[in-house]
Amino acid sequence: MNLTIWRWSWRWLRLGPRTLGWLVMLTLLQLAAILLIALVFQDLQGGASVGVTALPRVALMAVVGAASAVGLFLARVAGGHAAATAVTRLRVAALELLYTRAQAFYARSNSGNLHSLLIWDTERAFKFFEALLGQMLAALTVGLGIVVALVWLNPMLALLLAFIAPFLFLAQRYSLPILRRDFERRNQVFGKFNSDMLAVLQLLPLTRAQTAEAQELASQTRALAGLQKSVEALLTQQALQHALQNGILVTVVGVILVIGGSQVAAGQITVGSLLAFNVILLALRRYAQDAIAVTPTLVEGYHALETLHHFFTASPPEPYAGTRRCRLRGEFSLRDVTFGYHDHAPILRGASLTLAPHSFTALVGPNGAGKTTLVNLLLGLYKPWQGALTADGYAYVELDMHAVRRQIGVLPQDPLLLDGTIWENITYGMPDASAEATLAAAQSAAVDVFVREFAQGYQTLVGERGVRLSGGQRQRIALARVLLRQPKLLILDEPTNHLDAAAAWQLIEKILPDENLPSARRTAAPTILLITHDLTLARCAQQQYLLKQGRFERLAPEMLDRVLTRNAQPFQVEPISDPSATVRGEHV
Repeated sequence: MNLTIWRWSWRWLRLGPRTLGWLVMLTLLQLAAILLIALVFQDLQGGASVGVTALPRVALMAVVGAASAVGLFLARVAGGHAAATAVTRLRVAALELLYTRAQAFYARSNSGNLHSLLIWDTERAFKFFEALLGQMLAALTVGLGIVVALVWLNPMLALLLAFIAPFLFLAQRYSLPILRRDFERRNQVFGKFNSDMLAVLQLLPLTRAQTAEAQELASQTRALAGLQKSVEALLTQQALQHALQNGILVTVVGVILVIGGSQVAAGQITVGSLLAFNVILLALRRYAQDAIAVTPTLVEGYHALETLHHFFTASPPEPYAGTRRCRLRGEFSLRDVTFGYHDHAPILRGASLTLAPHSFTALVGPNGAGKTTLVNLLLGLYKPWQGALTADGYAYVELDMHAVRRQIGVLPQDPLLLDGTIWENITYGMPDASAEATLAAAQSAAVDVFVREFAQGYQTLVGERGVRLSGGQRQRIALARVLLRQPKLLILDEPTNHLDAAAAWQLIEKILPDENLPSARRTAAPTILLITHDLTLARCAQQQYLLKQGRFERLAPEMLDRVLTRNAQPFQVEPISDPSATVRGEHV
C-alpha cells in the first residue's frame, strides 16, 4: 500500500473531529453491547456477579440487542454519508481539472477511458470509502476490543487464537496480489469495452449506411466474451479467498470449543466462562467476516484511487499561466512561430501573421497545411515551440487565457448543438444574456428566418447533436451563439461546409462594420478570420493569405482572379510578389 495514495484519499474524506468522534462512539456502542451480552452469559452460569441479576435478563438482552442494531445502523449511515460527500468533492475536482487541462492531454487520451474514470472509478472510490468507514472501521475497532476481552476472560484460549491468527493473515496476504491482478485485468477489459460502446453509438449511422451490422455485432460479441472471461476469473478468485478465510474461522471456533470443553471438564473454567468466551468469539468471527467480505471492494476501490491519483497528478496543465485581464481591441499576431503536435514534425515553421483590429482576412491552403493548428494556437490551447503570440501587443504568456478565450468566437465546420431548445443553444455559455441581445444575435446569423417556420419558435427542441435540423440551420444557430458573446476575434472555419458561398457571404456582410455607422459602432465589429477552400468567398476579404509549407504568404487579388478563371485549387496560386500592393483600396 502506498502511503501517498492514503494521504491523498484522506484529503477528500476530510473527517472532522465531530464526524470521526461520532463514528467511533457508534462503534464503541456495538462493542459495549457485545461485552454486556457476554457478561450476562457468564453470570447466568454462576460466574462472578456483575450486578445484573436483579434485572430481567430477557429484557436486558432485548435492550442490548436493540442498542447494537441501532449502533450498527447509524454507523453504516454515517459512513455512507461521509463517503458520498467525499466522492462528490472528488468528482467536482475531477471536472474542474478536466476543464483546465492542456489540449494535448485530450488529444492523446481515449474518451472511453476518461468516461470510465469519471464514472466508474469514482463510483469504486465511493464504495471504497463506504466500506472503509461503514464496515472496516467497525471491524478493526470492535475486533481490537474483543481481543482484549478474550485475553481477560481466558488467556490460554486467547493465546491459541494468537497462534492461529497468522494463518488467517497469510491467507489474506497471498490472495490480495492475485485479487488485485484480476481487478486490474477486468478494469482494463471493461475500459476497452466502455470505449468500444461509445464508438458503436457514434458510428451507428455509418454502420447502418454501410450495412456492416453483422461485422460490428461479431466484433463486439468477441469483446463481450473477453469481458466475461475476465469477470469469471475475478469471481473465482473472490470465491476462493472467501472460502479459504471462512474455513479458517470455522476451524478456529471448533478448536476453541474442543479445548474449552476440556478445560470445563478439568474444572479449570466454568461453563459460563466458556459460553461468554464463545459469545465474544462468535462476534469476533462476524466482524472478521465483514472485513473479509469488503476486502475485494477495498482492493478494487484502492486501484481506482490509484488511477484517479494519476489523473490528478500526471495531467498537464494549461500551456499558459498568465494573469493579465483586459478588454481587447482585436489585434492578434503570430511572430516566427514554429509548432507541431509531434517532436521533429513541425507544421508551422517560423510563421508570422498579423490580424489588424476589425479587419477581414481570408486564409486558404491545402488540407493538412495547418489551418486548424492556427485556430488552436490563437485560442491558446497549445504553446508554440518557438516564437510567440500576442493579443493587442500583450504576449500570450502574460494574459489570462480563459479571459482571452471569452473574447474569441469560433464557428467550426461541424458545430455541436445541445439536446435542448434553439434558445438554449444560442445562450449556451451566456445564461444571463438579455432577450434583446439574444434576438439581435439570432437576426445577425439569420436564425430568425427559419425559426418562424417552427410552431414552437425558439423553444423548438433540436434533438441530440441537432439531428432535427439541417446542416445550414445548425451552423446559423452556432454562429448566433458565437455572436452573442460579441467576440473581438471571429474565426469562421469553412462556413461553406453547410452553406453555399452566397449564403455565407450574406451572413458575413451582416457582421462586417458599416462604413456609414459612427466610429464607436464600427470599432465594435470583430476582427474576422475566414478559413475557406472557396476562392469566391475568399475574394471578398480585405486580404488573403495562403498557408503553405508552414508559412503564411500574401496573395494578390489578380492571382485569385486568375485561379478563379482557371478553376484551379486555392493552394496552386502564387504568393504576392510586391509587398507594397494594395487590396480593395487599402494598404496592408
